[in-house]
Amino acid sequence: MDKEVQKLVEHDKFAETVGQSVGYVQTHKSQLLRNLGIAAVVAVAIGGFWSYRNQQVDARQADLAAALRNKEAVVGPGTPNDPRPSFATKEEKGKALTKGFQDVIAKHGGSSEASVAHLQLGNVAADEGKLEDAAKHYKNAADAGSADVSSVAKLALAQVYFSTGKAAEGEALLRGLMSSPTLLVSKEQATMALARALIPNKPDEARKLVEPYQKDKRQTVARNAEILLGELPAKK
Repeated sequence: MDKEVQKLVEHDKFAETVGQSVGYVQTHKSQLLRNLGIAAVVAVAIGGFWSYRNQQVDARQADLAAALRNKEAVVGPGTPNDPRPSFATKEEKGKALTKGFQDVIAKHGGSSEASVAHLQLGNVAADEGKLEDAAKHYKNAADAGSADVSSVAKLALAQVYFSTGKAAEGEALLRGLMSSPTLLVSKEQATMALARALIPNKPDEARKLVEPYQKDKRQTVARNAEILLGELPAKK
């Protein structure tokens, strides 16, 4: 499992509502050289490259981990045995949180860690009611992140779209997640999110989406279906 995805799942309360952690595999090829002398030189060069690459990955993940630790920071005086950082005020914590993720993006733009940082900044902006900023960060994470991080960003972005009058864009994102689920966002989660969003204007369509899950063997899925059906207006 990639460490930045693991940290996302372990530290982000939003991720807790949309699924479990997931890993993805990176592959690379090695070339067999007949000339043993050349092979020895190349082996040293490759070893140096992978050592440098691993150091870069470790640096990115360390920077992301440091930024994520600010999410758990205490507001007010810290205690000697508490490993969490502390800030005097909520405003100071917010500034440090934002700066930490911005620094990850500035230093490691284009990396999967930067995608997680964009996702986190989207959450911060959404919590502050800055939906336009949230949408930008979620889109960056959706476009550049791994399939798993991207799916979480798309789920969040869809909610922003529905909240800002872009229902068609939101519906398209959720239907895409329904057809291509990940371990972070399942088909059922995307379906329930779409049904909830459709309740105000398309209640019949929302009902059709949810009713098949009413008797699902998975208790959590069936219970969520019952809750959503209870929010729908009575059938005419």
